[in-house]
Amino acid sequence: MATTRTTDGGRPVTGWTVLYWMLAFFAVIFAVNGVFIYYALGTFPGLEVASSYKAGQEFRAEVEAAHAQDERGWTVDLSAGLGDAGAEIAVTFTSRDGYPEAGLTVTAELEHPTMTSGDRMVVLAETEPGRYRGIIAGEAAGRRMLVLTATRGGERLFMSRNALMLAN
Repeated sequence: MATTRTTDGGRPVTGWTVLYWMLAFFAVIFAVNGVFIYYALGTFPGLEVASSYKAGQEFRAEVEAAHAQDERGWTVDLSAGLGDAGAEIAVTFTSRDGYPEAGLTVTAELEHPTMTSGDRMVVLAETEPGRYRGIIAGEAAGRRMLVLTATRGGERLFMSRNALMLAN
């Protein structure tokens, strides 16, 4: 019969002791992986669009809208920051000839990078011809995607997606 020795004079290390330690080690690994999987699946759906097929069908219309937007030659000045009331967004639209583009319906949507539940939208108010302002209340510092859309009479005339870092 073989005897086992310990260096500190404690309990001997047997095959059962090694088995228990290995089972405990792998149980911890599986538990941590389970927690990671739970949070990974629960926080980010992994979807950019709800239907890839539908987005593919609309691609040609999006390209044509982008060409029409470029042909207008508008100058768009955007400023966005974090104030006491929330995210403050100001936009100025100027025509190719330098005249303000008045009478637009302008929306600004702040998209959270990982959670669609964190997305917020506001319709900007026209404060003077061609100038639009709005505040999205409750926004905190962090990275967002700002989607700016301008329409007139139901026709989309301008759209842009801008990476934005909100900071105090």
